[in-house]
Amino acid sequence: AATIVTGAEYSMPTAANWRELNRRCYWVWTSNYKGRKVNGYIVYKAKTKADRGKKVLFGDTPSALYSLDDTHIFLPAAGSINDSRCYNDGKYGIYLSASLRDNSCYCCYLKSDYVGRTVTDTRCYGRSVRPVRK
Repeated sequence: AATIVTGAEYSMPTAANWRELNRRCYWVWTSNYKGRKVNGYIVYKAKTKADRGKKVLFGDTPSALYSLDDTHIFLPAAGSINDSRCYNDGKYGIYLSASLRDNSCYCCYLKSDYVGRTVTDTRCYGRSVRPVRK
């Protein structure tokens, strides 16, 4: 999906890519990304070893070391699609990986009080895709 939509230099992340992002970055939940009232996680390149894998959940105060001027990606809590309807947008996000297991695939699950390690999910539901550059 990532390659088709964004071009040949992009691909779907693997489960290992999601685990690395989870363990090596500094995650901050926001309910107003760039003033747009969009919920999700700002994922920064960790500046210190102590910040690697740290999750700043809803209501917690993030470190003053980080701002939107720093290198980051944003993972919106986009919910999911089933039967052409969007469910739980703004509440959680489930991001697909290219790593398969039986009829499922590994995913990154996130919500305001949790960032999940890679979990398995049924591929037939509409989940978010976050391409990575090859």
